[in-house]
Amino acid sequence: MWLGFSVTVPVAAQAPEDEVAITITTALGEIGALVYPSRAPITAANFLHYVDGGVFDGAAFYRSVRPDNQPDDSVRIDVIQAAPAPSARDRLGPPIPLEATSVTGLSHVEGALSMARGGPDTGRASFFVSIGDQPSLDEGGARNPDGQGFAVFGRVTSGMDVVRRIHGGETEGQRLVEPVVVSSIRRQGGRPPRTALDEARRRLDAWVEGSAIPGAVFAAAFADGSSARFSSGWADTVARRPIEASDRMLAGSVGKTYFAAAALQLVAEGRLDLDAPVADYLADETWLARVPNGREVTVRQLMAHTSGIARYELDPAFLEELRARPLRTFTPEERLSYLLDRQPAFEPGGGWEYSDTNYILVAMIVERVAGGSAHEEIRRRLLEPLQLHGTVPSDGPRVEGLINGYAGPRHPFGSFDATVDEGRLSFNPQFEWGGGGYAATALDLALWVRHVHEGRAFDPRLLGEVRAGVPAPLGPEARYGLGVIMMELGAGAAWGHSGFMPGYRTEAYYFPRHGLGVALQVNSSDPGAFTETPLGILDELVSILTSR
Repeated sequence: MWLGFSVTVPVAAQAPEDEVAITITTALGEIGALVYPSRAPITAANFLHYVDGGVFDGAAFYRSVRPDNQPDDSVRIDVIQAAPAPSARDRLGPPIPLEATSVTGLSHVEGALSMARGGPDTGRASFFVSIGDQPSLDEGGARNPDGQGFAVFGRVTSGMDVVRRIHGGETEGQRLVEPVVVSSIRRQGGRPPRTALDEARRRLDAWVEGSAIPGAVFAAAFADGSSARFSSGWADTVARRPIEASDRMLAGSVGKTYFAAAALQLVAEGRLDLDAPVADYLADETWLARVPNGREVTVRQLMAHTSGIARYELDPAFLEELRARPLRTFTPEERLSYLLDRQPAFEPGGGWEYSDTNYILVAMIVERVAGGSAHEEIRRRLLEPLQLHGTVPSDGPRVEGLINGYAGPRHPFGSFDATVDEGRLSFNPQFEWGGGGYAATALDLALWVRHVHEGRAFDPRLLGEVRAGVPAPLGPEARYGLGVIMMELGAGAAWGHSGFMPGYRTEAYYFPRHGLGVALQVNSSDPGAFTETPLGILDELVSILTSR
């Protein structure tokens, strides 16, 4: 669940601009470059997936193309080309579609990074660097007979002297006599110095001590694989138990990202079509025709909150039932019953409005297509392979390891303040299901957002579609994609999700410029307890950690 805003806005595409800094370490020196995931989403995601998987460790620049070794070519170019080592070839995925320069707006200027290919849509991992401007490699250029050009996805920012030394190496034909070994390609942005970590810890302490929130946990997962986490305040204000960095809290709507990832895996398997009507998967459900837009809306529109379907979770009748019977269990159909026969907020795709109902339907579709429990699919497909052992379904009032939360004196979900009594929640979080449905540690959430946005949670070729967002009033320059909020914060472009459940607030975001995943969890949802927003504090902490 997330207590956001609702608005009808024109649907548009394009995610916030971002750049990912990488270092190509070669036997002749380092080459710095920027990769552009927003402008070339498919190609950049594919390349960074191999970077993060270490596929380029032991690669080599093996080819130098110069005027003196192209005697039979009427259109001559200057490039150097690299490829993974032969031993890494069994780790390569299938070829990716060609993103033409006319689509990305990127061109083959000095230092351009571009995907090598034979025929159209055959690029995999081999890439090249342009020396000088090479317009004949753009779409419509004369170098390639098919005229489609090559896919630019980044640009060298430092080390062109290294590029030119490689380019000038001795060749036999166009192959370098002595290939230049690439020991690694890595994202820039490893563990910050101790002084930065200490400053971030002090800032978290100051926020907790200067407000009425009981406690908070912050975790960061860095690009080099290291992590940091620290806590401040109390897990239980009566028992006076200090909050620990390993404590688990309800994650609220951050849980939508797990259901989205499971759906996207089914898309990659060819079993689910994002643009198919929901009716294709739930046609035998007699209630579907009574759901606003139920038969016309597509899976993509559910995941992007552009369906026009109302929120069941804030319906007065639902809240009255939850207050009267806080421990009851809801079936999917019972959740949907609160909005049947209503008028939609807008036609499918005609606006944006946040609604947990969308993800109740997504979860039902995942179960119908996969043939089993959505929670079980998420465990099998995501939590176990990615070793997220601190993440568990919140499918009942007893959630193992859950610390106390504090909802405050006034909230629509009941009369309780403290959420946990003798190991049991005062309400059954099962009502949330596909709208959230998980409890997690902050470190698990920080790792999770890295897995999602670095292409390890589902086929990285889908990341472009995931980030093709629509405007949403959720933060600075915010857009909403397929289960992801994208916004521009002070620390840079941020992709992730916010979460709310009675007694808990969560922010979990990935900062692509730094290859950094972070999460901030607070065991309070009382608006009066906050002097500053959790998202604002998270932004400050990231700025401290990345200010080197």
